[in-house]
Amino acid sequence: MSQQRITLFFPRLSQKKTLRDSRCLFLELPASIRLQIYYEAGLVSGKTIHLSYWGSRNKESTSKTRDNTLGISDLPALPLNLFAVCRSVYNELRKVLYGDNRLVVSRKAPRGLRVLERLSASTLLEIHFLVIRLNVSSCESRCCGARGHRCGNDWHCCLSPSSHDLPLSSSVDQLVIIQWKRLCMQLANGVQLSNLALYVTCDCNDATTAQMITQSLRLLPALRDCGLRLAIHMDEDIKSITKDTVMRLTRNSPPRPPPPFRFLDLPKEIQLHILAYASLVPRAEIICTQKRLHYWAPCQLRGTIADTPIIDAVLLKCFCSAAHSAFSFHCYCDDLTSPFTMFRVSREFRDYAMEVFYGQNSFSVLMEQPVSLPRDVAAISLRQDADRGGQIAESLLISIMPGLASFPPASIGFLTSLCLRFEYSDLEHLQPNQVGWDNWLGTIHTLSQRANLAALTLQIQMSEKFYPDFDDEKVAFSPMYKAFMQQTYENLVLPMKVLRGRLKNLFIHLNWNTSSGFLDGRREHEQLLERIVMGHTYSAWNCGKTVRYPGRYKNALE
Repeated sequence: MSQQRITLFFPRLSQKKTLRDSRCLFLELPASIRLQIYYEAGLVSGKTIHLSYWGSRNKESTSKTRDNTLGISDLPALPLNLFAVCRSVYNELRKVLYGDNRLVVSRKAPRGLRVLERLSASTLLEIHFLVIRLNVSSCESRCCGARGHRCGNDWHCCLSPSSHDLPLSSSVDQLVIIQWKRLCMQLANGVQLSNLALYVTCDCNDATTAQMITQSLRLLPALRDCGLRLAIHMDEDIKSITKDTVMRLTRNSPPRPPPPFRFLDLPKEIQLHILAYASLVPRAEIICTQKRLHYWAPCQLRGTIADTPIIDAVLLKCFCSAAHSAFSFHCYCDDLTSPFTMFRVSREFRDYAMEVFYGQNSFSVLMEQPVSLPRDVAAISLRQDADRGGQIAESLLISIMPGLASFPPASIGFLTSLCLRFEYSDLEHLQPNQVGWDNWLGTIHTLSQRANLAALTLQIQMSEKFYPDFDDEKVAFSPMYKAFMQQTYENLVLPMKVLRGRLKNLFIHLNWNTSSGFLDGRREHEQLLERIVMGHTYSAWNCGKTVRYPGRYKNALE
């Protein structure tokens, strides 16, 4: 049904002048039928609509603005002509358009906050979900500060840094603060109590500016839901202001501490099951270096405040409380704090926590580290090895480290998923005559003596120059170099034959960190190395081996 057919339900003007009893037949239809006709005419519901572009028919012009919302939904132009039919139709359309969609307003978009200021009080009453991007200091579609993947955003350099707002400052942005206060007063007079879910992003320069922004927000009545971000970086003072404001706007108070619970009196199976839901088990691999353990979990909702298609997620994030000075009831990252306080409760509790932490997590151990060399070795000039196709003096600075030395001895028996990683290099330090080879033999001996091999899945990840990234220029190596690397890999896995018959799974990945997933022959090499340890009939792919893409190829897909 096209948009024009709706006029068939209305009497002609000539009939309206001549007949007294002329009636609007359309309004006599059931409400559900009328709503379906509106949808066929172009009305939408359950969508994310940027109010600066919702009536625009020229979508190309939206990408030329300074607003950093590059992921605007490709919605068709809404049926604006229907709003002028009559007041009854106008009220029905307004209720669906403003009440059943997620509305977004950005100060940097065309018309800015005036789009919201020009709405009548009756229209404001219909709004149920509103996102105000008052000041956004990041490009949410591609980057979000130097935070890595914590909110699901990419770690590429921003392609358009000039499109970002500078952090709001109370000394130079008085006009913005005054406009914000005026808008909050308008919302306070037009918003129905506990009807609106409001989410505001205003990256501030300091706590003083954040206080000025929240003072205006506190003029609003109680909200149905609220999310607030006041700084792109993590600042405890600003974050405290953020949380207090959200709690006050939603009329929530901090929960009272529960009464003491005799957890240790529960059966062991129930205790372990409960601990698995605590912060002992994050949703990400735990990376271990020689000096520290990197424990963090990516935001489960990727910083968004609603389930939405990827193209709309740009407008609805990022409110991750672990990455920003932000707070919302949709992000639980604050609850997933460091679990190590659980190891200090009691000896019995520590034993159970250790069993869950080391037994239900996946650990990735970096097996290399630069080492100090004697002066005569460090003074060796760089020399080119034609057979191996690279400069080798640099590799002398790298050594295999005792990767499991930092693990408590009792914890190794609980490990079920362990990855030993060798980073990108020419891998010459993996030869038996190199410094650190004894550390590799010691690591294998530790696994052989202390690990529960029947439950352990062991992964070996190695990266070398023979397999560059998919968008890098490939380097031509001589056949002698290939033979040298093949022998290097075999030398590394040969000591692991002591694990044969006891190890559950062994997965070997060549050039894992920069793998693009192309079929370049590495699978045959991996299978050969795996069978040296596990036997000639072993198939890692039948045992659950998978291919992941943690390099740039994966990032481009996200």
